[in-house]
Amino acid sequence: MPGDGPIIKQNTVSGFQGLSDLESLSLTYEGTVIDGEQFIEEKLSYENMRITGHAVFRSFVDVDRLSVEGSAEFLDTLTCDEMTGYGNVILRKNLICGSASFLGYAEVFGDVHAETVSIAQQMKAYGRMETVNLKVGGRLTLSGKLTADTVMVKGSMSVRSIIRAIDVEYLANGVANKAVEIKAETVTVDSAVANPSDFALICDTVECDTANLAYTKADYVFCETCDIGPGSVIRVLECHNEPKIHEGASVGKILRF
Repeated sequence: MPGDGPIIKQNTVSGFQGLSDLESLSLTYEGTVIDGEQFIEEKLSYENMRITGHAVFRSFVDVDRLSVEGSAEFLDTLTCDEMTGYGNVILRKNLICGSASFLGYAEVFGDVHAETVSIAQQMKAYGRMETVNLKVGGRLTLSGKLTADTVMVKGSMSVRSIIRAIDVEYLANGVANKAVEIKAETVTVDSAVANPSDFALICDTVECDTANLAYTKADYVFCETCDIGPGSVIRVLECHNEPKIHEGASVGKILRF
């Protein structure tokens, strides 16, 4: 890692192909700026990196703080303390990160391991996602399993596998959220739109301690206590305590245990 002093050129330029001069790679006391179109072959380790052009990294990259304002493609694993993607970010393998904010477009073909993940625009992820806090204000499509402490969705999220979390909350913006199975302590679903034209959540199975479900379509709900709100259609509800079912909700079968 570079220290507090000047970055020594011969320790950094060797990792970049075709950089006989420093026109596209600016080295400063604050960090490294990559401009133009660059293809980087060797492993990199930096404190700060800012990408304003287009960069393709063919090997492992370790950065404390990374800002992608243009576009970047990582063919190997990326590790960082803090990452902000304003433009396009493509990760062909894994992302291991402290906090990751995606304000543009992102595509991850490996797994995501991060303390916090925030998605403002769009992310497609084909592996697993393990995080402490997930916030989705835009759109997330996840093929693998999602494991988290808290999940807050104000945009739309489609998970083609299981969601395991402590607290899951959907406040849908009019676009249906989809999941195969949710296992959590608390699941809360509602719509931010009055009289929505679609469900806020479509899910096969919801298994939790407390279920507060409005505008939810589910085949099976298993819980200790529940509040089934308006606009919900539940085929089978199995609840330990007496369920609360609002007018405008439809429950096909109620089981007690």
